[in-house]
Amino acid sequence: MVLSAPWWQGLIVVGSALVVSSVSLLYRYRQKGNPFGSLAAARWAIAAIVVSAAPATLALLLPRVPPAYLGVAVPTLLVVRGDRLHERGKPTEDAAWYKALTLGVRLLLDGLERQLETDRDAWVEAKVGPVGRLSLPALASILGLDALEEAIENVHSKLDGRPSMKKYSSRLKSHQKAGMDAIELARTAIKAGNDHTARREAHKAREALKKMLRLAYDSGNQSAVN
Repeated sequence: MVLSAPWWQGLIVVGSALVVSSVSLLYRYRQKGNPFGSLAAARWAIAAIVVSAAPATLALLLPRVPPAYLGVAVPTLLVVRGDRLHERGKPTEDAAWYKALTLGVRLLLDGLERQLETDRDAWVEAKVGPVGRLSLPALASILGLDALEEAIENVHSKLDGRPSMKKYSSRLKSHQKAGMDAIELARTAIKAGNDHTARREAHKAREALKKMLRLAYDSGNQSAVN
């Protein structure tokens, strides 16, 4: 069966809309996590892509509306983030026109972003490894602090200087310094017999390590710290 030209046009528009939606979504979340990094995230991502591309089908039923507009131009709005375009003092994604043009896809993106944060936190906890599983009393010991110091220095050495870390370099250095300073304060507290201070500073150092790992995840450098 040979499809007529309008149907061929429809297939092209729908296919283009899916491609544009996929590329726009990936661009939107560049260095923000992997929308297809987990099954749960992929479900949200695919739903957002399909819904944002749906107007292409609608356009075929509305001859007065150019299919290219609804089919390709609208999905491109997925690339717009609140930190890109503003009304005065108001993020773009809160604007009524943005919500209307994206046809409620904002709700799917909210779900995806929550899942990306969950995926990142799970990855960070896994990478902290044995250091992360130590209780505070064990962490606030000479051996625990040594392991924590080694972990912080290891992550810093693997990330520092990488081109993809350029925009994060100042924060990476800040977290690394905060972690090392906290470790030194914890060691001093141990010598002084101040367990409460030692535990507090050890906790700060572990949190600094987690912040460094979050930067590795956000910059797409997960493999660098494996």
